[in-house]
Amino acid sequence: MSERFKLVPITLFVFLLLFRPSIVPIDTIYQLTAFSLFMLFREARSGRLRVKDWLSRVIGKKYVIAVLLAFAGLIALAFVYNWAFYGLDRATVASFFMAIARFLVTFAVLPINLIWLLIYCKNNKLFVDDVLKVVFYAIVLQLICVIAAYAIPPVKDFFIWLMQANGNWHERWTSNGLADYRMYGFAKSLFDTFGFGLGILSAVPWIIAYRLKNLKYLLILPVMFFAVFINARTGIVIMSVTTAVFLGFFIANWQRFSGSAKKIAKQNKYALLALFLLLFVSVLGIKNFMDRGGYLSRAIWRDIRAYVSYVISGGDSATIARTQASKNFSKAFWTTPEDPVQLFVGAGQSVYGNDSVQDFSSDVGYINNIWLFGVIGTIMLHLMMMYALWKYRPAGAYGAMFAIVSIVSILLFQIKGSAFWSANLGISSILLVYFIGHYERLLGGERLRG
Repeated sequence: MSERFKLVPITLFVFLLLFRPSIVPIDTIYQLTAFSLFMLFREARSGRLRVKDWLSRVIGKKYVIAVLLAFAGLIALAFVYNWAFYGLDRATVASFFMAIARFLVTFAVLPINLIWLLIYCKNNKLFVDDVLKVVFYAIVLQLICVIAAYAIPPVKDFFIWLMQANGNWHERWTSNGLADYRMYGFAKSLFDTFGFGLGILSAVPWIIAYRLKNLKYLLILPVMFFAVFINARTGIVIMSVTTAVFLGFFIANWQRFSGSAKKIAKQNKYALLALFLLLFVSVLGIKNFMDRGGYLSRAIWRDIRAYVSYVISGGDSATIARTQASKNFSKAFWTTPEDPVQLFVGAGQSVYGNDSVQDFSSDVGYINNIWLFGVIGTIMLHLMMMYALWKYRPAGAYGAMFAIVSIVSILLFQIKGSAFWSANLGISSILLVYFIGHYERLLGGERLRG
Protein backbone atom coordinates (compact mmCIF):
# COMPACT_ATOMS: atom_id res chain seq x y z
CA MET A 1 0.00 0.00 0.00
CA SER A 2 1.46 3.40 -1.02
CA GLU A 3 2.14 6.03 1.63
CA ARG A 4 -0.54 8.36 0.30
CA PHE A 5 -3.19 5.67 -0.05
CA LYS A 6 -2.72 4.72 3.59
CA LEU A 7 -3.96 8.17 4.58
CA VAL A 8 -7.22 8.07 2.57
CA PRO A 9 -9.32 5.70 4.74
CA ILE A 10 -8.00 7.16 7.97
CA THR A 11 -8.74 10.71 6.76
CA LEU A 12 -12.35 9.76 6.09
CA PHE A 13 -12.51 8.04 9.49
CA VAL A 14 -11.25 11.18 11.26
CA PHE A 15 -13.60 13.41 9.26
CA LEU A 16 -16.60 11.30 10.28
CA LEU A 17 -15.40 11.01 13.88
CA LEU A 18 -14.91 14.74 14.31
CA PHE A 19 -17.82 16.21 12.34
CA ARG A 20 -20.32 13.31 12.54
CA PRO A 21 -22.52 14.19 9.54
CA SER A 22 -25.66 12.07 9.41
CA ILE A 23 -25.45 10.16 6.16
CA VAL A 24 -27.83 7.41 7.40
CA PRO A 25 -30.38 7.49 10.27
CA ILE A 26 -28.01 5.85 12.81
CA ASP A 27 -25.69 8.38 14.47
CA THR A 28 -22.24 8.30 12.85
CA ILE A 29 -20.48 7.90 16.21
CA TYR A 30 -22.26 4.61 16.89
CA GLN A 31 -21.48 3.28 13.43
CA LEU A 32 -17.80 4.12 13.87
CA THR A 33 -17.77 2.61 17.36
CA ALA A 34 -19.28 -0.65 16.13
CA PHE A 35 -16.62 -0.80 13.42
CA SER A 36 -13.82 0.06 15.88
CA LEU A 37 -14.96 -2.58 18.38
CA PHE A 38 -15.06 -5.21 15.64
CA MET A 39 -11.55 -4.32 14.47
CA LEU A 40 -10.22 -4.23 18.04
CA PHE A 41 -11.74 -7.67 18.65
CA ARG A 42 -9.96 -8.97 15.55
CA GLU A 43 -6.69 -7.50 16.74
CA ALA A 44 -7.13 -9.03 20.20
CA ARG A 45 -7.94 -12.49 18.78
CA SER A 46 -4.91 -12.40 16.53
CA GLY A 47 -2.67 -11.69 19.49
CA ARG A 48 -1.38 -8.43 17.97
CA LEU A 49 -3.25 -6.34 20.54
CA ARG A 50 -2.86 -6.52 24.29
CA VAL A 51 -5.95 -4.71 25.49
CA LYS A 52 -4.58 -4.29 29.01
CA ASP A 53 -1.46 -2.51 27.73
CA TRP A 54 -3.44 -0.07 25.60
CA LEU A 55 -5.91 0.68 28.38
CA SER A 56 -3.05 1.41 30.76
CA ARG A 57 -1.57 3.83 28.23
CA VAL A 58 -4.88 5.60 27.68
CA ILE A 59 -6.21 5.69 31.23
CA GLY A 60 -2.84 6.38 32.81
CA LYS A 61 -2.33 6.36 36.56
CA LYS A 62 -4.58 4.74 39.15
CA TYR A 63 -5.76 8.16 40.34
CA VAL A 64 -7.81 8.49 37.12
CA ILE A 65 -9.81 5.39 37.98
CA ALA A 66 -10.18 6.61 41.57
CA VAL A 67 -11.55 9.98 40.42
CA LEU A 68 -13.95 8.34 37.99
CA LEU A 69 -15.22 6.01 40.72
CA ALA A 70 -15.65 8.96 43.08
CA PHE A 71 -17.58 10.81 40.38
CA ALA A 72 -19.79 7.74 39.82
CA GLY A 73 -20.41 7.60 43.58
CA LEU A 74 -21.47 11.25 43.55
CA ILE A 75 -23.93 10.58 40.73
CA ALA A 76 -25.36 7.59 42.63
CA LEU A 77 -25.73 9.73 45.79
CA ALA A 78 -27.60 12.40 43.86
CA PHE A 79 -29.91 9.81 42.32
CA VAL A 80 -30.75 8.20 45.68
CA TYR A 81 -31.29 11.55 47.43
CA ASN A 82 -33.60 12.89 44.72
CA TRP A 83 -35.50 9.62 44.61
CA ALA A 84 -35.99 9.59 48.37
CA PHE A 85 -37.03 13.23 48.84
CA TYR A 86 -38.57 14.28 45.54
CA GLY A 87 -39.55 11.15 43.72
CA LEU A 88 -38.54 10.62 40.14
CA ASP A 89 -41.01 11.19 37.34
CA ARG A 90 -40.36 9.94 33.83
CA ALA A 91 -38.91 13.27 32.58
CA THR A 92 -36.44 13.51 35.46
CA VAL A 93 -35.29 9.90 35.10
CA ALA A 94 -34.86 10.38 31.35
CA SER A 95 -32.86 13.56 31.94
CA PHE A 96 -30.70 11.85 34.58
CA PHE A 97 -29.80 8.84 32.45
CA MET A 98 -29.34 10.97 29.33
CA ALA A 99 -26.69 12.95 31.20
CA ILE A 100 -24.87 9.78 32.26
CA ALA A 101 -25.13 8.37 28.73
CA ARG A 102 -23.57 11.51 27.27
CA PHE A 103 -20.80 11.41 29.84
CA LEU A 104 -20.07 7.76 29.01
CA VAL A 105 -20.10 8.43 25.29
CA THR A 106 -17.53 11.17 25.79
CA PHE A 107 -15.11 9.23 27.95
CA ALA A 108 -15.75 5.67 26.75
CA VAL A 109 -17.07 5.65 23.18
CA LEU A 110 -14.72 8.32 21.84
CA PRO A 111 -11.60 6.64 23.29
CA ILE A 112 -12.60 3.32 21.70
CA ASN A 113 -12.50 4.97 18.29
CA LEU A 114 -9.28 6.79 19.05
CA ILE A 115 -7.57 3.60 20.22
CA TRP A 116 -8.50 1.86 16.96
CA LEU A 117 -7.32 4.92 15.01
CA LEU A 118 -3.87 4.77 16.58
CA ILE A 119 -3.60 0.99 16.21
CA TYR A 120 -4.34 1.39 12.50
CA CYS A 121 -1.60 4.03 12.33
CA LYS A 122 0.88 1.79 14.13
CA ASN A 123 0.06 -1.25 11.98
CA ASN A 124 0.61 0.83 8.84
CA LYS A 125 3.84 2.33 10.20
CA LEU A 126 2.55 5.90 10.15
CA PHE A 127 4.63 8.50 11.94
CA VAL A 128 3.22 11.17 14.21
CA ASP A 129 3.36 13.86 11.54
CA ASP A 130 1.41 11.57 9.20
CA VAL A 131 -1.37 11.34 11.78
CA LEU A 132 -1.38 15.10 12.29
CA LYS A 133 -1.59 15.54 8.53
CA VAL A 134 -4.62 13.24 8.49
CA VAL A 135 -6.38 15.59 10.93
CA PHE A 136 -5.28 18.51 8.75
CA TYR A 137 -6.76 16.86 5.64
CA ALA A 138 -10.03 16.15 7.50
CA ILE A 139 -10.25 19.85 8.37
CA VAL A 140 -9.62 20.78 4.72
CA LEU A 141 -12.39 18.39 3.65
CA GLN A 142 -14.85 20.17 5.97
CA LEU A 143 -13.70 23.58 4.75
CA ILE A 144 -14.38 22.46 1.18
CA CYS A 145 -17.91 21.56 2.27
CA VAL A 146 -18.33 24.98 3.95
CA ILE A 147 -17.09 26.96 0.94
CA ALA A 148 -19.14 24.84 -1.48
CA ALA A 149 -22.29 25.37 0.64
CA TYR A 150 -21.62 29.11 0.78
CA ALA A 151 -20.81 29.57 -2.91
CA ILE A 152 -23.33 27.10 -4.38
CA PRO A 153 -26.82 27.28 -2.77
CA PRO A 154 -27.98 23.85 -4.11
CA VAL A 155 -25.04 22.24 -2.26
CA LYS A 156 -26.18 23.83 0.99
CA ASP A 157 -29.78 22.74 0.33
CA PHE A 158 -28.59 19.18 -0.29
CA PHE A 159 -26.58 19.07 2.95
CA ILE A 160 -29.55 20.38 4.95
CA TRP A 161 -31.94 17.93 3.30
CA LEU A 162 -29.62 14.97 3.92
CA MET A 163 -29.01 15.88 7.56
CA GLN A 164 -32.69 16.45 8.30
CA ALA A 165 -33.73 13.30 6.43
CA ASN A 166 -31.50 11.28 8.75
CA GLY A 167 -32.68 12.88 11.98
CA ASN A 168 -29.73 15.21 12.62
CA TRP A 169 -30.77 18.81 12.16
CA HIS A 170 -34.16 19.48 13.71
CA GLU A 171 -36.65 21.28 11.48
CA ARG A 172 -36.73 24.16 13.96
CA TRP A 173 -33.26 25.15 12.73
CA THR A 174 -34.63 25.81 9.26
CA SER A 175 -38.27 26.73 9.96
CA ASN A 176 -37.23 29.80 11.98
CA GLY A 177 -34.98 31.12 9.23
CA LEU A 178 -31.60 30.04 10.58
CA ALA A 179 -30.78 28.35 7.28
CA ASP A 180 -31.06 31.72 5.55
CA TYR A 181 -27.89 33.04 7.16
CA ARG A 182 -26.10 30.06 8.75
CA MET A 183 -25.65 26.29 8.36
CA TYR A 184 -22.86 26.33 5.79
CA GLY A 185 -21.13 22.95 6.00
CA PHE A 186 -21.59 19.26 6.61
CA ALA A 187 -21.49 18.40 10.32
CA LYS A 188 -23.70 17.28 13.19
CA SER A 189 -23.75 20.85 14.47
CA LEU A 190 -22.93 24.07 12.67
CA PHE A 191 -23.67 26.34 15.58
CA ASP A 192 -21.76 27.01 18.81
CA THR A 193 -20.05 23.63 19.13
CA PHE A 194 -18.87 23.88 15.52
CA GLY A 195 -17.16 27.15 16.35
CA PHE A 196 -15.66 25.71 19.51
CA GLY A 197 -14.35 22.72 17.58
CA LEU A 198 -12.88 24.64 14.64
CA GLY A 199 -11.30 27.05 17.12
CA ILE A 200 -9.53 24.12 18.81
CA LEU A 201 -8.66 22.49 15.48
CA SER A 202 -7.03 25.72 14.33
CA ALA A 203 -4.14 24.67 16.61
CA VAL A 204 -3.37 21.73 14.30
CA PRO A 205 -1.89 23.81 11.42
CA TRP A 206 0.28 25.65 13.96
CA ILE A 207 1.51 22.35 15.43
CA ILE A 208 2.37 20.83 12.03
CA ALA A 209 4.04 24.04 10.85
CA TYR A 210 6.20 24.06 13.98
CA ARG A 211 7.12 20.39 13.78
CA LEU A 212 7.99 20.48 10.06
CA LYS A 213 9.42 24.03 10.09
CA ASN A 214 7.12 24.94 7.22
CA LEU A 215 4.63 27.80 7.43
CA LYS A 216 2.60 26.65 4.43
CA TYR A 217 0.31 24.72 6.76
CA LEU A 218 -0.92 28.02 8.21
CA LEU A 219 -2.56 28.88 4.89
CA ILE A 220 -5.87 27.28 5.88
CA LEU A 221 -6.26 29.52 8.95
CA PRO A 222 -7.98 32.41 7.09
CA VAL A 223 -10.41 29.92 5.55
CA MET A 224 -11.07 28.40 8.99
CA PHE A 225 -11.81 31.86 10.38
CA PHE A 226 -14.22 32.53 7.52
CA ALA A 227 -15.97 29.20 8.17
CA VAL A 228 -16.29 30.11 11.85
CA PHE A 229 -17.48 33.65 11.11
CA ILE A 230 -20.39 32.59 8.91
CA ASN A 231 -21.56 29.80 11.23
CA ALA A 232 -20.76 30.30 14.91
CA ARG A 233 -19.82 33.44 16.83
CA THR A 234 -18.43 31.40 19.73
CA GLY A 235 -15.67 30.11 17.51
CA ILE A 236 -14.33 33.62 16.95
CA VAL A 237 -13.42 33.82 20.64
CA ILE A 238 -11.89 30.32 20.72
CA MET A 239 -9.93 30.82 17.51
CA SER A 240 -8.68 34.18 18.79
CA VAL A 241 -7.36 32.49 21.94
CA THR A 242 -5.65 29.77 19.87
CA THR A 243 -4.14 32.31 17.47
CA ALA A 244 -2.86 34.55 20.26
CA VAL A 245 -1.20 31.69 22.17
CA PHE A 246 0.44 30.05 19.16
CA LEU A 247 1.40 33.33 17.47
CA GLY A 248 3.26 34.37 20.62
CA PHE A 249 4.90 30.94 20.71
CA PHE A 250 5.97 31.22 17.06
CA ILE A 251 7.39 34.71 17.52
CA ALA A 252 9.40 33.47 20.50
CA ASN A 253 10.71 30.57 18.35
CA TRP A 254 11.09 32.43 15.05
CA GLN A 255 14.65 31.18 14.53
CA ARG A 256 13.16 27.73 13.89
CA PHE A 257 11.88 28.98 10.52
CA SER A 258 15.11 30.71 9.50
CA GLY A 259 17.52 29.57 6.82
CA SER A 260 21.22 28.97 7.30
CA ALA A 261 21.92 32.71 6.97
CA LYS A 262 19.60 33.42 9.87
CA LYS A 263 17.07 34.83 7.45
CA ILE A 264 13.64 33.42 6.96
CA ALA A 265 13.77 30.32 4.75
CA LYS A 266 12.67 30.82 1.14
CA GLN A 267 9.73 28.41 1.37
CA ASN A 268 8.46 30.27 4.43
CA LYS A 269 8.74 33.65 2.66
CA TYR A 270 6.37 32.38 -0.02
CA ALA A 271 4.10 30.88 2.64
CA LEU A 272 3.85 34.21 4.48
CA LEU A 273 3.10 36.04 1.23
CA ALA A 274 0.33 33.55 0.41
CA LEU A 275 -0.99 33.79 3.98
CA PHE A 276 -1.40 37.57 3.73
CA LEU A 277 -3.08 37.15 0.34
CA LEU A 278 -5.54 34.63 1.79
CA LEU A 279 -6.21 36.94 4.73
CA PHE A 280 -7.14 39.65 2.24
CA VAL A 281 -9.41 37.26 0.32
CA SER A 282 -11.06 36.17 3.59
CA VAL A 283 -11.74 39.81 4.50
CA LEU A 284 -13.42 40.22 1.13
CA GLY A 285 -15.44 37.07 1.79
CA ILE A 286 -16.57 38.38 5.18
CA LYS A 287 -17.54 41.70 3.56
CA ASN A 288 -19.53 39.77 0.95
CA PHE A 289 -21.28 37.85 3.73
CA MET A 290 -22.20 41.09 5.49
CA ASP A 291 -23.34 42.68 2.22
CA ARG A 292 -25.66 39.71 1.72
CA GLY A 293 -27.41 40.84 4.88
CA GLY A 294 -25.84 38.16 7.03
CA TYR A 295 -27.71 38.21 10.34
CA LEU A 296 -24.80 36.58 12.12
CA SER A 297 -22.36 39.34 11.22
CA ARG A 298 -24.78 42.08 12.27
CA ALA A 299 -25.55 40.26 15.51
CA ILE A 300 -21.86 40.11 16.41
CA TRP A 301 -21.45 43.90 16.47
CA ARG A 302 -24.85 44.44 18.09
CA ASP A 303 -24.05 42.00 20.90
CA ILE A 304 -20.56 43.43 21.44
CA ARG A 305 -22.09 46.91 21.90
CA ALA A 306 -24.69 45.44 24.27
CA TYR A 307 -22.09 43.66 26.44
CA VAL A 308 -19.90 46.77 26.64
CA SER A 309 -22.87 48.99 27.48
CA TYR A 310 -24.04 46.56 30.15
CA VAL A 311 -20.63 46.61 31.86
CA ILE A 312 -20.21 50.39 31.61
CA SER A 313 -23.73 51.01 32.96
CA GLY A 314 -23.09 48.80 35.98
CA GLY A 315 -25.63 46.15 34.97
CA ASP A 316 -28.48 48.23 33.52
CA SER A 317 -30.70 45.66 31.79
CA ALA A 318 -32.16 48.34 29.52
CA THR A 319 -28.83 48.49 27.66
CA ILE A 320 -29.13 44.88 26.50
CA ALA A 321 -32.80 44.73 25.53
CA ARG A 322 -33.60 42.53 22.53
CA THR A 323 -30.04 41.22 22.17
CA GLN A 324 -28.37 37.90 22.87
CA ALA A 325 -26.88 39.53 25.97
CA SER A 326 -30.39 39.95 27.46
CA LYS A 327 -30.81 36.18 27.33
CA ASN A 328 -27.31 35.40 28.59
CA PHE A 329 -27.67 37.69 31.61
CA SER A 330 -31.25 36.68 32.45
CA LYS A 331 -32.02 35.15 35.84
CA ALA A 332 -33.23 31.91 34.25
CA PHE A 333 -29.87 31.38 32.59
CA TRP A 334 -28.11 31.46 35.97
CA THR A 335 -30.63 29.69 38.22
CA THR A 336 -29.23 26.95 40.48
CA PRO A 337 -31.10 24.39 42.67
CA GLU A 338 -32.66 25.89 45.80
CA ASP A 339 -32.24 22.67 47.79
CA PRO A 340 -28.75 22.93 49.39
CA VAL A 341 -28.14 19.18 49.01
CA GLN A 342 -29.08 19.30 45.33
CA LEU A 343 -26.87 22.36 44.96
CA PHE A 344 -23.84 20.43 46.22
CA VAL A 345 -24.43 16.90 44.88
CA GLY A 346 -26.74 17.61 41.92
CA ALA A 347 -30.35 17.04 40.96
CA GLY A 348 -29.51 14.73 38.06
CA GLN A 349 -31.38 17.07 35.74
CA SER A 350 -30.54 18.82 32.52
CA VAL A 351 -31.80 22.36 32.11
CA TYR A 352 -30.56 22.71 28.55
CA GLY A 353 -33.15 23.79 25.97
CA ASN A 354 -35.94 21.31 25.30
CA ASP A 355 -34.24 18.75 27.58
CA SER A 356 -35.05 20.82 30.67
CA VAL A 357 -37.47 19.31 33.17
CA GLN A 358 -37.78 22.71 34.86
CA ASP A 359 -39.94 25.62 33.68
CA PHE A 360 -36.82 27.41 32.44
CA SER A 361 -33.76 26.50 30.42
CA SER A 362 -30.12 27.55 30.27
CA ASP A 363 -27.32 27.12 27.75
CA VAL A 364 -24.61 27.80 30.33
CA GLY A 365 -22.37 24.76 30.78
CA TYR A 366 -21.54 25.60 34.39
CA ILE A 367 -25.21 25.83 35.32
CA ASN A 368 -26.05 22.57 33.55
CA ASN A 369 -23.16 20.82 35.31
CA ILE A 370 -24.41 22.07 38.70
CA TRP A 371 -27.93 20.80 38.02
CA LEU A 372 -26.54 17.45 36.91
CA PHE A 373 -23.61 16.88 39.30
CA GLY A 374 -23.80 19.68 41.86
CA VAL A 375 -21.11 22.15 42.85
CA ILE A 376 -18.89 19.31 44.10
CA GLY A 377 -19.17 17.34 40.88
CA THR A 378 -18.69 20.46 38.74
CA ILE A 379 -15.52 21.42 40.60
CA MET A 380 -14.29 17.82 40.45
CA LEU A 381 -14.98 17.64 36.72
CA HIS A 382 -13.10 20.85 35.95
CA LEU A 383 -10.14 20.11 38.22
CA MET A 384 -9.81 16.61 36.74
CA MET A 385 -9.98 18.10 33.25
CA MET A 386 -7.37 20.79 33.90
CA TYR A 387 -4.97 18.42 35.64
CA ALA A 388 -5.28 15.73 32.95
CA LEU A 389 -4.89 18.21 30.07
CA TRP A 390 -1.71 19.62 31.58
CA LYS A 391 -0.26 16.35 32.92
CA TYR A 392 -0.76 14.39 29.69
CA ARG A 393 -0.20 17.20 27.19
CA PRO A 394 1.29 16.27 23.79
CA ALA A 395 5.07 15.94 23.66
CA GLY A 396 7.21 18.80 22.45
CA ALA A 397 7.32 22.49 23.25
CA TYR A 398 4.05 23.12 21.41
CA GLY A 399 2.30 20.61 23.71
CA ALA A 400 2.18 23.13 26.54
CA MET A 401 0.66 25.70 24.18
CA PHE A 402 -2.08 23.26 23.16
CA ALA A 403 -2.78 22.40 26.80
CA ILE A 404 -3.20 26.11 27.60
CA VAL A 405 -5.47 26.60 24.59
CA SER A 406 -7.59 23.58 25.56
CA ILE A 407 -8.03 24.59 29.20
CA VAL A 408 -8.81 28.24 28.48
CA SER A 409 -11.16 27.37 25.63
CA ILE A 410 -13.15 24.88 27.72
CA LEU A 411 -13.48 27.36 30.59
CA LEU A 412 -14.66 30.05 28.16
CA PHE A 413 -17.04 27.79 26.22
CA GLN A 414 -18.66 26.61 29.45
CA ILE A 415 -20.14 30.10 29.71
CA LYS A 416 -21.99 29.48 26.45
CA GLY A 417 -22.63 25.72 26.38
CA SER A 418 -21.57 22.36 27.76
CA ALA A 419 -18.03 21.57 26.65
CA PHE A 420 -17.79 17.92 27.71
CA TRP A 421 -20.35 16.01 25.64
CA SER A 422 -19.13 13.91 22.73
CA ALA A 423 -21.47 15.59 20.25
CA ASN A 424 -19.29 18.62 20.85
CA LEU A 425 -16.68 18.98 18.13
CA GLY A 426 -14.43 20.79 20.62
CA ILE A 427 -13.98 17.96 23.14
CA SER A 428 -13.60 15.44 20.31
CA SER A 429 -10.81 17.56 18.82
CA ILE A 430 -9.03 17.95 22.16
CA LEU A 431 -9.14 14.22 22.90
CA LEU A 432 -7.93 13.41 19.38
CA VAL A 433 -4.83 15.61 19.65
CA TYR A 434 -4.09 14.25 23.13
CA PHE A 435 -4.28 10.68 21.88
CA ILE A 436 -1.83 11.63 19.14
CA GLY A 437 0.46 12.85 21.90
CA HIS A 438 0.25 9.41 23.53
CA TYR A 439 0.99 7.88 20.14
CA GLU A 440 4.18 9.91 19.91
CA ARG A 441 5.32 8.59 23.28
CA LEU A 442 4.49 5.07 22.13
CA LEU A 443 6.74 5.50 19.09
CA GLY A 444 9.51 7.02 21.18
CA GLY A 445 9.22 10.45 19.60
CA GLU A 446 9.62 9.26 15.99
CA ARG A 447 8.83 11.86 13.36
CA LEU A 448 8.19 12.04 9.66
CA ARG A 449 11.27 11.40 7.64
CA GLY A 450 12.43 14.22 5.39
